[in-house]
Amino acid sequence: GKKAHQSIVMKVIIDDLKRSVRDAEDVEKIQKGAEDFSKLIIEGGAISASAILLNGIKVHYRDQRDNGTTRENTCHGTMNDCISCTITGETGEENIIDPVLEEDQRWLHAMEFRLLCSKLLCKVNNRWRAALILSLSEQLALVDQFETNYSIEGDVVDQINEDLRLRIIDQYNAFAAALIQLGLIGIWNQKPLIDGDRLKSDDVLPNLTHGPMFREVIEEQMDWITTHPGGSKDALIKHLQNVFLAFAPK
Repeated sequence: GKKAHQSIVMKVIIDDLKRSVRDAEDVEKIQKGAEDFSKLIIEGGAISASAILLNGIKVHYRDQRDNGTTRENTCHGTMNDCISCTITGETGEENIIDPVLEEDQRWLHAMEFRLLCSKLLCKVNNRWRAALILSLSEQLALVDQFETNYSIEGDVVDQINEDLRLRIIDQYNAFAAALIQLGLIGIWNQKPLIDGDRLKSDDVLPNLTHGPMFREVIEEQMDWITTHPGGSKDALIKHLQNVFLAFAPK
């Protein structure tokens, strides 16, 4: 049965600690999120985050109900979310850009990073802070297991390890700051611009039917929205028609 396939963590939390299945699932979600964060940061995420901060690449969420004033840079997934995107110019000024037409490689790389992070955050959602802290804790713990292949003074080893810890903490600080600066907090609330019925309308993808391809179209739409924050519905329709030519109007 289902219980036979439970992980050790699930069994301990449910059977031994007598906690709910939901609590056990949250713990597993945090553990998996920590693994994903560690992998992403180690495999270039830390460098990408630093570049995003250095180039001042930002995705701003504004609320139309507040007359356009900036609020906490969080994606609430509502129609009131008004998005603008900026990047720092050569002379240090903040330039507003068109997320659909922009060809600056710094922006394009940042959007690839935004998409990778969004996939992770949509899995862990509002447990992302716990997962990120667990990932950081695991990386700091690994420092103490560092062994050298040559003989050096104990004080020197301690200093090397301390420098390494500080470097890891700086990487995680930059990574978290980049998540916030790119408006990724709350990205799991993001809604599609075009609903299922509209997708199959005559002027979008009239030959689309329900099934595996329908899900693929939905996923392509969500990826496009993530990498083109604030992009128009017309631009999205054009993109979907180019990608899914077989379903587009003849």
